[in-house]
Amino acid sequence: LSFWPVGTVIRTLGGYFVKRSARNDRIHGLVLKRYVTYLVKRGHLQKFFIEGGRSRNGRMRPPKLGLLKTMVSAYLRKDRRDVLFVPVSISYEHVVEDSEYAKENTGKDKTEENLLSLFRARSMLRQKYKEVIITFGECIRFSDFKAEFDKKEDKEILVEELGNEIVSRIEAYSNIGLRSLTCLSVLLTKNYGLSRDALCTSVRNLSTVAEWYREVEGNTEYAQPTQALSRFLNNPEEFSHDFQSAGVISQGPYLGDELVYLPGSRRYTADFYKNSVFHIFVPLGLFSILECIGKNVSPEGVRPWYDLFAREFLLPRWSEYSKKLAHYHEILVREGILEQSPSHATNSNWRFSEVGKHHLIPGLLFPLIESTLWVMQCLDHMPFTERPHPHDPSRMRKIFDYNALLRTAQHELRYSKYAGEFTRTEVSSLSGLISSIEGLASQGTLSLQDRSGKRTSIILEHEFEEQKNQLLETHRALQEAMRKYPLTRCVVTEGEASERGIGNRTVQSSPFSDQSQDDFESSDDSRTPGRGKYIQ
Repeated sequence: LSFWPVGTVIRTLGGYFVKRSARNDRIHGLVLKRYVTYLVKRGHLQKFFIEGGRSRNGRMRPPKLGLLKTMVSAYLRKDRRDVLFVPVSISYEHVVEDSEYAKENTGKDKTEENLLSLFRARSMLRQKYKEVIITFGECIRFSDFKAEFDKKEDKEILVEELGNEIVSRIEAYSNIGLRSLTCLSVLLTKNYGLSRDALCTSVRNLSTVAEWYREVEGNTEYAQPTQALSRFLNNPEEFSHDFQSAGVISQGPYLGDELVYLPGSRRYTADFYKNSVFHIFVPLGLFSILECIGKNVSPEGVRPWYDLFAREFLLPRWSEYSKKLAHYHEILVREGILEQSPSHATNSNWRFSEVGKHHLIPGLLFPLIESTLWVMQCLDHMPFTERPHPHDPSRMRKIFDYNALLRTAQHELRYSKYAGEFTRTEVSSLSGLISSIEGLASQGTLSLQDRSGKRTSIILEHEFEEQKNQLLETHRALQEAMRKYPLTRCVVTEGEASERGIGNRTVQSSPFSDQSQDDFESSDDSRTPGRGKYIQ
């Protein structure tokens, strides 16, 4: 937004721009640090996007810590008695630049923002983008936050924890909408389609899961439903609810029923909506994995998957997250979702009950596992160079070209469905592949090299054959579970049947075979909505 005249207006109003390459520009970094310190000292209100930019996949991104470090330094030097951080969440029903996000996720370059693009965008003023909800969360008083840390902890850890706490609260205060739960429901199915009755049931079930999330977090203001979702929950049988809004979901007649489905060209868009509420369902998704692979459904059993996804979902430290999982486990037992297996005399083996299997969501984490597996497969077959380890010359490390890997992963994934291995369209999203690479890097399996602020190389630090085999077994188990426990099954009660004039029946809709999905290349026309976040 620094182009004329927008940049001029923003600077006139007191705004300042931060270069993405600030770490490589010492003069800019020094001036920025002095200016921000001055603003903190004078007590000026500052608003900034802590993620450093807009999310391309819908999930919260890790915090950028540069400005936070400067503000914390000002406090530690006693330039200011205290600093308050207010997490602010901006939740959109429909985002203006959705089509642009989709193009970027197919690998195309970002369109440059300039006066001409602003002029062309005037047609947007005639469109309706529905609700925009701004939520101001409870402020974080830095003096109190610092008091909770041991005095021996250094500033780097303190700032990192502060950044994680801010983004976690922004994410938690984000509202959940009808469109988000609709897209999530369809993407949880094996073949991207389900009956309208099953969709209504799924949205209600997911809304119940959101209540459990608020209970575990201990804040009733978290994950509040939008007006559209509230209207649906208060009167779910009203057929005026528009599941086709924003042109994401399609529907049509199928064997005497109404089928809701997701064409290949819109799956990136739907995936973005799904990701905007993804964090609410992560605990249930982790427990669902344990059920599908036949393990004891317990908080302790989640640990290997926590290590894999902790960075992706911005999860807190295991010591804290394990307590939340234990609370979540108690809720599932209380609600009859989990039961003790009678085959174990010790009664310590927990499984999903028959009623609880209606809440089983094996498809939630399935695309992420598939994406990680695909990155591993590509690394196994990509050309590489070898260099000795800087601390152990006898040990050679494989080095891959970062951009070549992304191009290969996106290009060849479109053919993988014909081999019957990887079938999820959303896995080919550029932002999703990057997240998988970063997830492996956070575990220490890979390391990433930058040059002039841009990533250039991937270094294989450790072999991942054992981890890949574990993911392959889990991948097969989740595939089978998605077939065995489809969301497309929905029982219509006698009262509902007479109301709708359809007769009492069980609806089972599975219109697509495994090989009848739209081609991956059809995703080029997809549209991706977003959600903005900033702190005050």
